[in-house]
Amino acid sequence: MYFPDSSTTQIAIKLDGNNYGLWSQVVEMYISGKDKLGYINDDLPPPSPTDPGIRKWKTEDLTIQRWLINSLDPSLISNFIQFPTAKAIWDSIATTFFDGKDTSQVYDLKR
Repeated sequence: MYFPDSSTTQIAIKLDGNNYGLWSQVVEMYISGKDKLGYINDDLPPPSPTDPGIRKWKTEDLTIQRWLINSLDPSLISNFIQFPTAKAIWDSIATTFFDGKDTSQVYDLKR
């Protein structure tokens, strides 16, 4: 029996500019399932540059950045690749594509 390495499992949906509501829910579930939600919701802000844990935090954050960027349609990647943290990417995508119609998204944005 073959069990794929869960660290290489891809997010099964690509944000194409028209499916933000579905995409954001799927991506949030994926990130939460990896116990990394704090990197996009401010529960795990970056430690100070002198904190010994900064290297580990940056490594984890870069992993989430990779997940987010890899879940975008290639035509959108250049709009978001320059942001320094996963949270900055997540927030910028929300600002760009959230249309205000989904009340669950409104709640998430206000948190």
